[in-house]
Amino acid sequence: MIVRFHIEEKRIWMQENTGRRISKKELAKIAGCTVQTMSKLTAPGKTHQKTNTDIIAKLCIFFKCNPSEIMSVYPEESIQL
Repeated sequence: MIVRFHIEEKRIWMQENTGRRISKKELAKIAGCTVQTMSKLTAPGKTHQKTNTDIIAKLCIFFKCNPSEIMSVYPEESIQL
C-alpha cells in the first residue's frame, strides 16, 4: 500500500485563498507533531511516510476537509514511483 499526502497542496491552496501565511511550524503545532514530521508529510514526492490518525484528524479540522482531500491510498502495484 502506498499513501500519498496532499498536505502541502492544501496548505498552499489555503494561503492563496485566505491570504494568510501558514508555516509548517504552525501546522505541526496544530497537528500535535514535530516540525520534522510535518516536513516529511509535506515533502514533494514522498509517498510512504507513516503517521497516525490523530495528526490527520487535526489537520482535517484545521483545513475543514475530509481525509481524502489530504491523503490518497493506492495499492503498491498501481503506482509508478
